[in-house]
Amino acid sequence: MSQPSASLAHDIIIQDSWTRCRDFGLSHQTRPSFGQLPGAEVSRLLERHHGLVQTTHQEVLPVYENILSNSNCLILLADPQGQLLKSWGTQRFVESSQTQGFMAGASWSERGTGTNAIGTALACEQAIH
Repeated sequence: MSQPSASLAHDIIIQDSWTRCRDFGLSHQTRPSFGQLPGAEVSRLLERHHGLVQTTHQEVLPVYENILSNSNCLILLADPQGQLLKSWGTQRFVESSQTQGFMAGASWSERGTGTNAIGTALACEQAIH
């Protein structure tokens, strides 16, 4: 018996996410609610994950530096609960009403933001690409 195709597996992951989001009371028209942490909690969050942020900055970003400087993309680093730690890249394409979602302490869980790479990866415990 053959393995399901990657696109089929991807479709199932997205459909499952949509079901979870509907169960949370979200719809396709719902604006993301990033649940921004208060300043003191953001400071504690960043302190707890300082090593991860530093390692990412020193070891991972140099590999993507050319891509970041020549495109409209972002790299987001989040903790295991989906709280944003740091973003790198341009925010030119981010709507002004959404900028809080790209600041440290924003939550990218499916419950508040709907289907997205970070929240969906955490919910299904596998990489989303």
